Amino acid sequence: MKPNSMIIKMARLEATQSQHRFRVGAVVYKNIWIGRGFNQADKTHPDSPHPFKSRHAEFNAVITALRNTNEDDLSK
Repeated sequence: MKPNSMIIKMARLEATQSQHRFRVGAVVYKNIWIGRGFNQADKTHPDSPHPFKSRHAEFNAVITALRNTNEDDLSK
């Protein structure tokens, strides 16, 4: 399987975990997957006045990537 096909397959698998009407998955990839996420029905900040209460899949993927790596790994 080509790397691009594998990444797309992983993002689609992540999207299946979403409870939104439009399911979205995202993968942060650099030679190996570093982070992945799906859109969630949460506010990004409790004091947010914004009427939409969701976190983007890309945001969740980046947060997961930051938890799984350190600064030195990302700069390579």
